[in-house]
Amino acid sequence: MLSAALVACSHAQARQDPTPNAPVDMITPGPIVHIGRGIRCTPMHTSWQTPEPMSMLAPLSYAASDAGAAGVPPLTPSERATLHRIEHYVHSSTLRFAWVLWGGSKDRHFIVYDADSGLCVLANVPYKVLNGGCNEFYGSGERPFGTQAAPDCFGTKPPWMTPSPKP
Repeated sequence: MLSAALVACSHAQARQDPTPNAPVDMITPGPIVHIGRGIRCTPMHTSWQTPEPMSMLAPLSYAASDAGAAGVPPLTPSERATLHRIEHYVHSSTLRFAWVLWGGSKDRHFIVYDADSGLCVLANVPYKVLNGGCNEFYGSGERPFGTQAAPDCFGTKPPWMTPSPKP
């Protein structure tokens, strides 16, 4: 059900050329750009085969296992605690984090997601933001600038969303 709703949203955002019978221009994942230990997904226009104009501003994402390593931006104590809580429950070599724009503001938002289907994926098969709202998803390949909301909440609140009591 989620997949169908997000596919519909993705197709509704396709831009059409005003010329009759012109191809529909969709955004698809382009090449992955490696910068230090981070990667940047490069959205591409299918009909033009050119990068999305803002793609060079797309956020870098990092493997959770690289947190604290040279070449990786330092995490705040709160971000580090969030990542540790998630890693305690989610044992995946594809766990990643990034800072994305949130809610149309200029504020960056720390997100953690499991890129188990590849580093850059389409928005119609997005990743659940593990430290986000019950309906918050991230399409790293098509819309890497921020998160998206699904029309409804899915599942129950995961155990890592409740901070451990302080000793």
